Amino acid sequence: RKTGKYEASEKAYTKALIIDPKHSQAIEYMGELYLTLDKPAEAEALLARLEDLCSFNCKERDMLAKAIRDYNMKK
Repeated sequence: RKTGKYEASEKAYTKALIIDPKHSQAIEYMGELYLTLDKPAEAEALLARLEDLCSFNCKERDMLAKAIRDYNMKK
């Protein structure tokens, strides 16, 4: 994702989530990818998944929430 290979990144994250639908890091990374692709609704949906999966001290949830806040401030 950070190298600009968005299509390959999305495929990798999707594959990871097929293997483990609760993989919080893959969910967070995919959310950030969606923000990069100007798809904030998809990122918000993934944040909701993380909120359901995580309870306390969930850095992936917190990182995606911050990325969404930052994205929205720029718009």
